[in-house]
Amino acid sequence: MKINSELNNQLHVTATITEEELDVFILNAEIEREEYVLENQPSQQLAEKSWQQLNQLIEAPAAPTLALQVLMHR
Repeated sequence: MKINSELNNQLHVTATITEEELDVFILNAEIEREEYVLENQPSQQLAEKSWQQLNQLIEAPAAPTLALQVLMHR
């Protein structure tokens, strides 16, 4: 990734202040950002019964309807 010289200098100064190598500093910042996003991202969770139903449908899908068969043969 290319960055301008001012940002590059700021990153080097900040990494030096934290006594980290630049690549370690950037990696740690990225990990912190990832954790923040994942913690604040709304998530959908299935109830156990719904999860079992989903797995059953995946493992044994229903036969295609006549309309789907016609569509697949076009």
